[in-house]
Amino acid sequence: MSTKINYAKILGVESVAPAAVFAVAYFPLFVWFVRQSIGRPTYVFIVLSFFCCIRIAAFTIRAVLAGSESAGENLSLYIADSVLFGVGFFALLYSAYTLVLDRWSLLDAPPERGVLRLTQNRTIFKVIMLAAVVLGIIGSSKASSSDPQNGKVYRMASSIIFLVLTAVLAAHTIRLALTEGKKTSSIDTYT
Repeated sequence: MSTKINYAKILGVESVAPAAVFAVAYFPLFVWFVRQSIGRPTYVFIVLSFFCCIRIAAFTIRAVLAGSESAGENLSLYIADSVLFGVGFFALLYSAYTLVLDRWSLLDAPPERGVLRLTQNRTIFKVIMLAAVVLGIIGSSKASSSDPQNGKVYRMASSIIFLVLTAVLAAHTIRLALTEGKKTSSIDTYT
């Protein structure tokens, strides 16, 4: 007789309420961003609509995983949940990154130098984010198989990559805010 493994409980998915609350909370945001996408079809609104849709699906799956013993034992459902969370963050981070770079291109500021210039390469940023998503998927697969220790390592690597990319985005955002602030204050002194 084989013992069933509840992957959801082993990996910390235990409560239905938080997942259900977040699934419901994302729904009005989804509707609002879809409405904004129709009224002003920009990349940011479309991606944020997509992000909210993915989050609703992921939190719904997470609620099912936590609420049903048989669903918690379904490895494919758990992996789908992990993939949706990784892809959703990819969309959100890349949308914010694109918005900041687009705003930067509107300024009459000198081009970036050094590392910040390298981090403005959208292709490199996307490839690194894709690597983080792939590592997260591999980690989820391995964490629930015969190699849980390596699974944790892959998931940790994925999280660290996303954290570094978020820090890069924060650096660009701060630089943009400071540059726009200088432009605004120099305009104010002439009026």
